[in-house]
Amino acid sequence: MFDSTNDPSPLIRAIAAGDQDRIIELLDSGHPVDDLDSHGRSALMCAIWEYNPDLVQLLIERGANVNYRSPYGSRPLLAHPNMPVKMTKMLLKAGADPQAAGVTGIPVIAEIAANSTKRVLETCFDCGVKLEIDPDTQQKLIKKLRGERSANLKLVLNHLGLEESKETRTPAPKKPKTDQIALTAASPEFKLVTEKIRKIFHRKESTWKRRAGVMRFHNVPIAEQLATYYSEALPLKNNFDEVDELLRRFVREIEQSGFLLIRNDFIADDRCTLLLFPSSEKYDVLHMIGTNGNNYGHSTHDVIVWLQKMEQKNPFRLIAATHDGMEGEFLNEVLGAQKLAEEMLEFCPDLQTTENDTAAFALELLNERASGFGGINTV
Repeated sequence: MFDSTNDPSPLIRAIAAGDQDRIIELLDSGHPVDDLDSHGRSALMCAIWEYNPDLVQLLIERGANVNYRSPYGSRPLLAHPNMPVKMTKMLLKAGADPQAAGVTGIPVIAEIAANSTKRVLETCFDCGVKLEIDPDTQQKLIKKLRGERSANLKLVLNHLGLEESKETRTPAPKKPKTDQIALTAASPEFKLVTEKIRKIFHRKESTWKRRAGVMRFHNVPIAEQLATYYSEALPLKNNFDEVDELLRRFVREIEQSGFLLIRNDFIADDRCTLLLFPSSEKYDVLHMIGTNGNNYGHSTHDVIVWLQKMEQKNPFRLIAATHDGMEGEFLNEVLGAQKLAEEMLEFCPDLQTTENDTAAFALELLNERASGFGGINTV
């Protein structure tokens, strides 16, 4: 996602290379410990992203700002959604403030609960961090975690002293009601989000022909506009990973408003088509798009039932969907990766991009917690 090996800053390059001697040499010569990379991340955040506790400790000892806030709102405690326990404890001990405003303005600890893995949140609670949020934010957080079947839900409910819901999920959700979709689409909140997307991408929306109320943004210039929006350097041409991460970050931001923004095709020349749905339910979206695997005998209903079964252990966020495929990102560390890899390859033969090596695919699933699973093509 972030390639710092060619960053303009020699300190950032040394962190990417894991060269502790070079880092010490630079700092001893007066190089700023809080130097920034081309994305606006501090050196400490880069060391966290590189999963290097020794460098994190070194930078903290040299006075790195553990409460630095990047141009897009992230902080060291949010620098990696799957941070090791040791690293989380280091930051908290050094004074990182879990109550400071995060990316969306809510406290960092609330964003950790919403987006980081169970071990990060559990470590924070074990270190005495309190989830102090207003009732409205609390309600939205619990609804989000429950809808995603997040492993963090039970932790949050126990921490707040609340009862866990006894609700059960039906095998597949009912098709979204047209009148409810139209009603939500006419709401001031949905109109504000539509206007926000229009202004950022300089693209006027049109009503999606398949469902009134769904907004379509055609041929959107992802890289150029989102790099500007997040005050980051423009990704190199054809650097799909960086462009994709910019879009994923924006998708997560829109999700906080209670609506789903998804990609409706592949990113080509840093452009793609986006659909904004007046719904917060990803299965509503899959129903409306009609995602299916007819070539393998899988109806839309079959696809949703399979995903819901998978989500009982491995909840995910919907990133992209078409009539014959989808992409998502896992919200927690993948459980039972070997078995999941076998089940995914059986249900979706087009995923056999690992030369039929199930073990290699399982490793990919484990390693892609932060970036998500590649397209579940069901054609």
